[in-house]
Amino acid sequence: MGPARRWTRSSEQVALDLAGKVKIVKLDVDSNPSTVTQYHVRAMPTMIVFKDGQPADVKVGAGQSRAQLIKWLESHAA
Repeated sequence: MGPARRWTRSSEQVALDLAGKVKIVKLDVDSNPSTVTQYHVRAMPTMIVFKDGQPADVKVGAGQSRAQLIKWLESHAA
């Protein structure tokens, strides 16, 4: 299984773990090129945390463990 698929599985589990605290959504970058350009996405996967409708933090790449993703997201959920 490649890194993108592992990251997708991990992010899906994180979404379940943090249900009610954060909302995780996926975007089809091929169908939404203007959004990719707007947020300067240059690599996949890219995870952007939004607060009050504005980008607050960004992580790029599939190198984070589930525990690291949870810690990162919880730091923004408060």
